[in-house]
Amino acid sequence: MKKIYFLLITLTAFNSSIAQWVPQNPNAPGADLKAVHFPTATTGYIACYSTNGNYSVLKTSNSGTTWVSLNLVGNYESVYFTSVTTGFVAGDNIMKTTNGGTSWTQVYSNTALFSIYFPNSTTGYAVGAMGRGFKTTDGGGTWQVMNIPTGNVDLYSVHFPNSTTGYAVGNNGMIEKTTNGGASWTELFQSFTTNPLYSVFFTSTTTGFCVSMDGYILKTTNGGTTWIQSLYKYGSFFQSIHFPTSNVGYAVGKGTLTQSPIFKTTDGGTTWINQDSKTTTWLRSVFFTDENTGHTVGDYSNGWWDNVMYTTSGGGYYVGTIEPDLTTKFKIFPNPATDIVIIEKIETSEKPYVIITNISGQELLHKQLLENKTLISLDWLENGIYFLKVIDNNTVEVRKLIKK
Repeated sequence: MKKIYFLLITLTAFNSSIAQWVPQNPNAPGADLKAVHFPTATTGYIACYSTNGNYSVLKTSNSGTTWVSLNLVGNYESVYFTSVTTGFVAGDNIMKTTNGGTSWTQVYSNTALFSIYFPNSTTGYAVGAMGRGFKTTDGGGTWQVMNIPTGNVDLYSVHFPNSTTGYAVGNNGMIEKTTNGGASWTELFQSFTTNPLYSVFFTSTTTGFCVSMDGYILKTTNGGTTWIQSLYKYGSFFQSIHFPTSNVGYAVGKGTLTQSPIFKTTDGGTTWINQDSKTTTWLRSVFFTDENTGHTVGDYSNGWWDNVMYTTSGGGYYVGTIEPDLTTKFKIFPNPATDIVIIEKIETSEKPYVIITNISGQELLHKQLLENKTLISLDWLENGIYFLKVIDNNTVEVRKLIKK
């Protein structure tokens, strides 16, 4: 009886900790939060759009425990800081600060921009409405027009993995690439969607991702020459993607279900796991300072302060896939197990595979399921509690596995 009681306490504690997105109060009623960026682990900034004009940029110095509104007027879609004190917001214009937001200077005006990015402290790029593009090489003091041949198509996101190679995405599924610092651009082609691509992020000059409003996460490993479907999730209107490491990435947006989607990959986009976001707001931006610590922000939702969500544990797994301990596509037995566990396919599947992790989330086994019944030896595992994930066609079933 004592062993059973201890097991229940352990599982309860674990299940309450796996959903690790928690809300933070931005203290900005009525403001839609468009973009978030943290130049350090504790100092971060949010670009805002508010109809009353009361909130333009928010700042935290304690990882989001408290947020303050900075002294700036205007509506902004993007924010990027090259240091803890020097940064930019872009929207109605481009504004620069060198003192952490205490004061701002307008460095470009009369345009509508959606994204700004700096690959280093002196070189920066911005894109926006009607395919407009701008570049600075003096730390944002002056900006020059880039000729991006979009045919006046809006560009929503720009990312440069280094100072000369960059990518921009926008309406009509458009993807543009430069290899000479924006002097010339070439349109790339993907065959999956003609809907808007809202965000692009490259982990190297050749490997990158973009997300669409109709549920696609696309991936390339050859600099955009070809693209593959990394994930398709019906009803997910993806808005932002960010990779703190080459393998770990997050994508957020708005869903048609009860929660807004937050998807995570730990294998460079081979598989994605839906997390428990604990919010229904339209999530507009996601940013991580390391693979486990990050924020996602979104639209104001009827007085609820759930438009800033924070995690220090990589977000956890989607709770609904873990309990109750039932399967739909696979049968797993015996459980508890001693020497072996068998995974049997209930439904036809192409190339499912299994991952076994410990309760800390460390991956211990990664194996493709080639037969209708797959026997896995557990001789190498110590007695204890583990989690067995069966991943099939971008769906995940997670089961508690007890080795005794």
